[in-house]
Order: sequence, then C-alpha cells, then structure tokens
Amino acid sequence: MRKSRVQGLVKGDGLENLLRREVKMKVKIYITLKKGVLDPQGKTVQDALHSMGYKGTDKLRIGKYMEMELNDTSPEEAEKSVKEMCEKLLANPVIEDYRFEVEAA
Repeated sequence: MRKSRVQGLVKGDGLENLLRREVKMKVKIYITLKKGVLDPQGKTVQDALHSMGYKGTDKLRIGKYMEMELNDTSPEEAEKSVKEMCEKLLANPVIEDYRFEVEAA
C-alpha cells in the first residue's frame, strides 16, 4: 500500500505545474516480516513483557521504520526510487513486506 500526498502548494498552481514540479520529498518506510515467517526477536520481547506482568500481549512482531528525504524529485520519481531501494537493499523481499508514504517535505 503506497500513499502519496503533496502539501504546501502555492495558490494558483495548476495540475501541470504540480506534476512537473520537483521538490524535496519526505519518505516514511515500514518493513515487516511476512506472515508465516518466524520472529524470534518478537517472541523474546513478548516473553519479556509477560515476565514483567504484561500478560495481555500476544503475537508481538518486530519490524523496521525508516525516514528519509529525497531532494529535487517529483512525487512519481520518488515513489519509483523508493520502491527500487526497498527491493534492492532496504527490505528482503523473500521474508519481508514493505510499504511507504511519500509527501512533500
């Protein structure tokens, strides 16, 4: 699931200018283990919470969250670049799922 928002537009900007404009983009990336992949770190944290008296916790999973800024790019170019980054380096597509949000910084 990807979500794109462009904020802070100058009054009177037309759609053409918006689509061609290159701005600094803020990206938020969420990486989680795929369903069915064991999460020993999540199990360890859950067991520790139980030993601390938090018995109501269940199915705890550990993931990763990243933020970055991309300079001089359009929202469409930013989405393409972030997808490539996730598939090539940031996430392991064999065992992890990812999603990201792109917005004007």
